[in-house]
Amino acid sequence: MSKTRTENGVDGRHALPGLMRAVIVVLLGTWLRFHWIDAQSLWYDEGNTAHMTLRTPGEIVSAAAADIHPPGYYMALTGWSRMAGRSEFALRGLSSFAGIVLLAVLYRLGRDAWGSSGGLVAALFGAVHPALVYYSQEARVYMLASMLGSVAVFVAGKLLAGKGGERARGLAFAYVGVGAAGLYSHYTFAFVLLAINLAALWQFFRGRSRYLRLSVSNWVLLQLGVLAVYGPWMPTAIRHLTTWPASRVRLPWLTAGAEMWRWLSFGPTIETADAVPGTLALALLVVAGAVLGGGGAGTLMWLLVPAGLTLSFGLFSEAFAKFLLMAVPAVPLLASGGVVTLLSCSRRKLAHVCTVLAVGMALGFGGRALLNLYGKPEYRRDDYRAIAADLTAEYEPGDAILLNAPNQVEAFSYYYRDLTHVFPVARARPLDAEAQRAELARIATNNNRFSVLFWGEEQADPERVVERWLNEYSFKTKEKWYGQVRVASYSLADGPVVGVGVGDALFGNVIDLVRYGIDRESYLPGDVVQVTLSWLPRDEVDGNYKIFVHVYSDLDTPPVAQHDGEPAGGNAPTADWQPGVRVVDRHGVQLPSTMPVGEYTLAVGMYSTVDGARLHVSGELANDNRLELGTIAVRR
Repeated sequence: MSKTRTENGVDGRHALPGLMRAVIVVLLGTWLRFHWIDAQSLWYDEGNTAHMTLRTPGEIVSAAAADIHPPGYYMALTGWSRMAGRSEFALRGLSSFAGIVLLAVLYRLGRDAWGSSGGLVAALFGAVHPALVYYSQEARVYMLASMLGSVAVFVAGKLLAGKGGERARGLAFAYVGVGAAGLYSHYTFAFVLLAINLAALWQFFRGRSRYLRLSVSNWVLLQLGVLAVYGPWMPTAIRHLTTWPASRVRLPWLTAGAEMWRWLSFGPTIETADAVPGTLALALLVVAGAVLGGGGAGTLMWLLVPAGLTLSFGLFSEAFAKFLLMAVPAVPLLASGGVVTLLSCSRRKLAHVCTVLAVGMALGFGGRALLNLYGKPEYRRDDYRAIAADLTAEYEPGDAILLNAPNQVEAFSYYYRDLTHVFPVARARPLDAEAQRAELARIATNNNRFSVLFWGEEQADPERVVERWLNEYSFKTKEKWYGQVRVASYSLADGPVVGVGVGDALFGNVIDLVRYGIDRESYLPGDVVQVTLSWLPRDEVDGNYKIFVHVYSDLDTPPVAQHDGEPAGGNAPTADWQPGVRVVDRHGVQLPSTMPVGEYTLAVGMYSTVDGARLHVSGELANDNRLELGTIAVRR
């Protein structure tokens, strides 16, 4: 029986088992990418993506021109959703599919560089890489752009190595198409093209052109071809990149390097301090692959150029760290070269032990990051699904929902379909404060309760125009975080304050309560007790304190209703109070709908935001750490 051999010298009898192992690795990656893919809500950006799929191609182009991202991904997802639907599973499915294709490309790149074992290890590291899994479960462009970058690296490598043969023309067209598609998907795809061109320049500079069947002029023509296809969008891209406001982050180089390598190694779902052994182990394998394994200039540039430019442009922040996904595939690829190289080292025993330990540690910490992704609340996306469910359950006639960020309605309306009482605010940049206050006043004429979704107010409403108006004309009753979305509830002032009294109490020997007001004397179950407090610090206040307003049926038992919060809805922290400057502070206490009728005591106090210690209160009506304001009645 004759034997066939692969291009890497592998006996044909072992080709099928090797292929089966590769299939198993890809199936593992597929399972990880689809595991609980729809368990989390669509967050703000994903909501924008979902809304894009309802538009025509022309509308997508116009909307993308007004935004910061090119239209390519939205076009692709719109076509995908026509076939797969618009469920969370379907919308994220395109990213998962791109992530699976990326694994196949990693396998092929690793096999070409280090044989079938290299391909298998590259695919394995890619399959379990937490960042590649995370963004394969997000309906955003990043995984598609990363996959296209990998394909561009593969095709460019074939062209530069002259292995296309008769297929060279097809590879050339593929390179132009993939390069343009990547640029139409995300602007940071240019980082990958730059890395490819620097690697090609290095090869030509090193005098290796005699080994290349692709001439320098033909290579330049390929790059011009990419730019020609991308040309129609180029003016818009230039305008976006030169005018779009983006906060830059500049970290010390050592800190930034450690944080960046942790992200490249294990993604966003593990802290740097918790992953040091794993990052060092993976760094050992990557260095071995780049230095000892002959990883090549292309792969090294693929890692260093996107990472270096992200850091240099000040884009390595929580919001923009995902741009590193363009460089992440180079990490499993180089690590696979390190594994193969170390296992083939002449000092086999020591090399084998080091390799096994490094691989085990890298996979172990990657597993921790994956468990965090699937299970830890602090790494979960913003939960618009739960917000919509809670607001639906709490809705009463006269309620209004304010969405304090441009386009937040797109994510919210995916789950909350009745938009008749939903009002987007803080839509313009920069925000016109007077126009916004007038709009809020108009909304308030027909509504008496507000639920406000605050997201990204640092950019949408940096002066807190909306929140300051609410604190001036209404009483905050509660506040809850859903990921990075803060939902606060407010009760508009009912009218003139009925119960007014002189506080005549001193808190912590520093802060006088000089006056207080209560909106009325009796309430129905479910009403809001509106309490206005007037504070006057005698001296500078050391630290931040929360104010509590409690309603007691018995002062020796826990309160039956309460509101705790920093002064003025969080906009006037006590550490900022100035001696002799009065601070007006409003609190709304939501009474339970099942509250029994009777007389109740209203009390106020302060406690530290650090350790919860209450300030001592002195005064005629003081009771050690709280001041009794009086009684209210609950009637039927």
